[in-house]
Amino acid sequence: MARGLVLLDAGEVTPAPSYPSIAYVATGFSTVAMQDNDSFTNNSWTAKTNTPTPARYNSAGTTLTNKCYVFGGQNFGTLYSDNDEYIPDIWSSRTNVIAPSRASSTCFALEDDGYVCTGKTVSNIQDNDKYTFDTWASKTSTPTPARLAACACALLGSGYLFGGRDNDANEVADNDEYNATGNSWSSKTNVPEELYGSIAVASNNKAYIICGADANNDALFANYEYTVNTWVTKTDCPIARWSATGFNLNGNIYLTHGYYAGDSSNHTETEEYNISDSWTTKASSIAPERRATVGNAI
Repeated sequence: MARGLVLLDAGEVTPAPSYPSIAYVATGFSTVAMQDNDSFTNNSWTAKTNTPTPARYNSAGTTLTNKCYVFGGQNFGTLYSDNDEYIPDIWSSRTNVIAPSRASSTCFALEDDGYVCTGKTVSNIQDNDKYTFDTWASKTSTPTPARLAACACALLGSGYLFGGRDNDANEVADNDEYNATGNSWSSKTNVPEELYGSIAVASNNKAYIICGADANNDALFANYEYTVNTWVTKTDCPIARWSATGFNLNGNIYLTHGYYAGDSSNHTETEEYNISDSWTTKASSIAPERRATVGNAI
């Protein structure tokens, strides 16, 4: 929806940027796999209809045409290919993700298409599968290395894939750009640190990478300036964590849930980042504390 109007010098009017206003955070892991689905808007959390069975975590998700999707995931050693669509407040099962069943994948959306890429089966994979309601098509695989727990977002018509962990359990800093028109990948300037379990969110024509893990949890917060192919480090997140969830609401970036090695626990804290480069603590998410959730915004 448009957030007001901007008057141009020539007397024309053009809509101001449009941003989502409500987020839905679903599934995850507390002490068990979960089906919880909670909405966040106006600094308030509300429990909504649970996701369909099976309970799972380490799923991928995105928003397409004002519908939220949850793809794949796991419950300990069981991997899933389920594809569940959410139109508040109703869930519907859609065509499963292309085999193999997978977890720890990531996803970005380009126009009305969702791309589910990387992840793990028996080992890490480089799959890149496009979902266009209600069909799947395999596209060009992601560049090496095969990885899990990467993060991704879309920025001005291109998809970006950041970081992750390779088959040798090494964190990577790769930054790969996907061009849907040419169905091709290009390597870009690496992320400032080698991390996995980070979050990527686009806002104000920039891609942001948030937190993650290497030997320890990391509070990294940096934005990718695509026009000059470089990274700018910003103010660290207040709580270092990995396997958290992030989303863009009304032009601000939000971070919630996640695991912090410092106290060996999951978290409910919600933090808001403003483009003035400052963080503000917001209402904590609904208990229980959890990680490996999926966050989508409408």
